[in-house]
Amino acid sequence: MNLAAYDNIKEFIPKKDYIQVSYKRLLSSTIEYHDKYCVLKRYDMTSNTQCYYVAVFDNKQEGIKHKFLKKDKNGYVKVYLTDIWNDIPEYIKTFDNNISVELVESQIDGKVYKLIF
Repeated sequence: MNLAAYDNIKEFIPKKDYIQVSYKRLLSSTIEYHDKYCVLKRYDMTSNTQCYYVAVFDNKQEGIKHKFLKKDKNGYVKVYLTDIWNDIPEYIKTFDNNISVELVESQIDGKVYKLIF
């Protein structure tokens, strides 16, 4: 049997935004670099689900636990998802996955991006 004409569905090809399961982090070229970031969530009443966001900013925000944003050697921004790791869907946590990152709010000192699993 010759299976050369078929694609392997478990094959992972990193795109511009993907989750590295071994490090519990998101690598993204969509997210613009700022000094600090935090991972946020908000309940969406229309879909009855939690929505997850990444806020990147330069100035310290009151009452929000932040981390320092870093880039890898390829220029991807590294966002650690350890705070929400137990809340995200199981199929995301089994192997490396591409996800969508969408800009939802932009201001001079920062931006907010929605994570779409």
